[in-house]
Amino acid sequence: MAKDQTVTFRIPQALLSSTMRAARVEDMTAGEFIRTAVADRVAELGGAGHRDPVGTLRRALRRDFSSAKDWLDLQRRLREQKFVLREVSGEVWLHTWPIERRLVPLARMGVTREELVLLYRAPFPAHAPVTMATASKRVAMPKAA
Repeated sequence: MAKDQTVTFRIPQALLSSTMRAARVEDMTAGEFIRTAVADRVAELGGAGHRDPVGTLRRALRRDFSSAKDWLDLQRRLREQKFVLREVSGEVWLHTWPIERRLVPLARMGVTREELVLLYRAPFPAHAPVTMATASKRVAMPKAA
């Protein structure tokens, strides 16, 4: 595991403001945005292995998280890109699909379960894996007594 080191540097106010706006667009903190930008530039100059894989994944899936209408739509969009969300020990994780190898917690993707619960107005459907077969079946609700 790589060790982190705190670095202090001077940056013009206009560049810092632009950085903060760009970070918000990417759903990142300014620190995450700067680390990703530096890692990407180092990789471009031949420093292989320095790209931030979570940042790359976050950018690739950002539109899916913001455009989905509900949990089922989000899972469908993610599966089109070979990913799926699963609950592990009370935390939602992004997994590969169909192999379902655990990748990264949802919170590291720049969105929390709580934000999506509010957005979709429903809890995360953790107990019943949603498949295309089960999504197409209509389940009759019992009549109220």
